[in-house]
Amino acid sequence: DYLERLFWIDYDLKNFFERLFEEHLLNNTILIFSSDHGHRQHRLRMTRSGSFEVKLPFFSILLPPSFKQQFPNAVHN
Repeated sequence: DYLERLFWIDYDLKNFFERLFEEHLLNNTILIFSSDHGHRQHRLRMTRSGSFEVKLPFFSILLPPSFKQQFPNAVHN
């Protein structure tokens, strides 16, 4: 409920992703990372950037190289 505290998770996320890359854990893992639409009842929603946040949640998929080689049509789709 506090936008000012979102930075609290930055360090943890940075360490999480660095570990995935450094330990080559993504060589056989599909990573799906997403977020929701943000605050529904916050004054930020009334701003220009807040109006985009409500409509554009974050969604990302990272596929291992072996998956891309085995299933190129799935990756393309």
